Amino acid sequence: MDESSADKSRKTFPDTHSVSDDSLDELRTLLLKPVRAQLDELQQRLDNPERHAKDISRVLPEAIALRSTKDKKLEICLEPITANAIQSSIKKDRQILVDALFPVMGPAIRKAIFAAIQGMTQTFNQLLEYSVSMRGLKWRLEALRTRKPFAEVVLLHTLVYQVEQVFLIHGKTGLVLQHVVAKTVAGQDPDLVSGMLTAIKDFVQDSFGAEDGEVLETLRIGERSIWIEQGKHALLAAVVRGNPPVDFQIILREAIEEIHFTQTNALESFDGDTAPFEAVGYTLGNCLQYQLKQEKKKTSVLVWILLAAAVLAACSWLFFTYRNHRMWGNYTDLLRAEPGIVVTSIEKRSGKHHISGMKDPLAPDPLQLLKTAGLDPNEVVFRWEPYYSWYPQYALKRVKEIIMPPESVTLDLNQGILYARGSALHRWLVETRKIIKTTPWIIDYRDENLTDIDQLLRPPHTVTLEIKGDQLHASGSADHRWLLDARKLAKKLAGINAWREDNLIDADRVSYDKIRAELQQIIILFKASSNVIMPGQEMAINNLIQKIQNLQTHAKQLDEKIHIEIVGHADSLGGENINAEISRLRAEKVYLVFMEEGMTSDFFRIIGMGSKDPVKDETHKHFRAFNRSVTFKVIASDAQR
Repeated sequence: MDESSADKSRKTFPDTHSVSDDSLDELRTLLLKPVRAQLDELQQRLDNPERHAKDISRVLPEAIALRSTKDKKLEICLEPITANAIQSSIKKDRQILVDALFPVMGPAIRKAIFAAIQGMTQTFNQLLEYSVSMRGLKWRLEALRTRKPFAEVVLLHTLVYQVEQVFLIHGKTGLVLQHVVAKTVAGQDPDLVSGMLTAIKDFVQDSFGAEDGEVLETLRIGERSIWIEQGKHALLAAVVRGNPPVDFQIILREAIEEIHFTQTNALESFDGDTAPFEAVGYTLGNCLQYQLKQEKKKTSVLVWILLAAAVLAACSWLFFTYRNHRMWGNYTDLLRAEPGIVVTSIEKRSGKHHISGMKDPLAPDPLQLLKTAGLDPNEVVFRWEPYYSWYPQYALKRVKEIIMPPESVTLDLNQGILYARGSALHRWLVETRKIIKTTPWIIDYRDENLTDIDQLLRPPHTVTLEIKGDQLHASGSADHRWLLDARKLAKKLAGINAWREDNLIDADRVSYDKIRAELQQIIILFKASSNVIMPGQEMAINNLIQKIQNLQTHAKQLDEKIHIEIVGHADSLGGENINAEISRLRAEKVYLVFMEEGMTSDFFRIIGMGSKDPVKDETHKHFRAFNRSVTFKVIASDAQR
């Protein structure tokens, strides 16, 4: 057979070894596929924290419940975590813990106070009994005889047992790791006690050949005994006076187990540093047990008297305390209810009440309220921040200080709306409307019922009006007609009870009086012994006529009825009858001039005075010319007004 045929034969028949391996792999894959899938599933659970956490959460509650029934190691492990969690929660929001403790704080405080009072009463009763009873006197004599402190003698007679000291001693080195002493006992040098115990322990081991696992449990020295509880790395030694119960050994055993559980690393790696073991002081302190003898007590009369006095004193204290608390509560309620005062905090520090808040400057003084309530001002410290309240009474007072309304204006503030009624001057109205827009506490301003005095009276620019109190004062100058109208209208002004015009000038009256005075000063001269007017007086006569016309106009405005007397005069040279006649003719001459000007005849009266009423005394011949004249006199009578 050649090589080609050999090759063909090799290709035709497969390799049996290769076929068998592939079959085994395929069989292995079929058989192990479910197992491999389960292994992959388990691996994913272990590698995936979320799935692993879910698996643990299914059994975690039951595991915690089972472990907590076995021993206290779980509680010890969770204690620092719980403490840190509570501390962190308090730092974030202390109100959560406050709300949680609130339902139990009241009963707990009452129970604690009751227990404290009960303990104080019991201690007081024991003190009285030991001090004034016959048994107490015997114990004092015993203390003097034995030269022991009285407290120690009392303790010997009343104590069943007391754990005075507890030592935590390292097993290998014999060094004291921690040491606690009862408050009523003077402690010894812990290193000295540790050395003594180590020596005694070694002595017992060497002398009696104790086997492994056999340890010294108790040791009695006089009235005291030392109870020893051995652990793996350390031991507890408790110095006990009296006879403790057997279950005290269980307390020591639980304590040493707890110490080994919490301080395992510190005990195994101890190198002489006792600082890590300061944390076990609380555990050792729980071992300081004691028990007093239960005796039937007989209370003496003196004890009852003293107890009654104490109860009376306590009741008095409670009464005055309650009274002060009630007075203080009433005061704080009054302070909180007072408008313009906002109390933000009330606390008691260093024996004094500290009150803080905000106070309106217009609010009453809290110190005066404190005195009114009968409280001592020296026991209260105030701290107020100023603020402006929206209380209507205070807000209205501040608004009045800003806009300064006259007494004729009444303001009322209701729900932020300022109402004004009465009477006011126009300039005050305009300024107030501007100011109110920028004034706090005011939402809206209503003055529909407020009378504008200037708009009602319409005074001329020469008149100034001013409100003083409930009176309206007018000053300046005005015509008579406006004055009459103003007097009538002023009576209708709300808030105005009087009209004053002392400084107001009646312009028509002034003009009337001036023209009247000027008219009565005019003299028309005549020639001697005749009724002929002296030449050159035409201008004077025209001026006279103009003044008479003006006088009539002003008299009409003043509602006055007047007439003018034309008085003729004569000098003293002629006879009386002749002078009377010529003076009348002279007056008639002037009257005719007036008639020619169209004046009313009823307006004039003609009088001839002769020489009876000379214009000037004729002490000089030149003065006679003035008596040959006509003068004028205005006679007025009031018309109906």
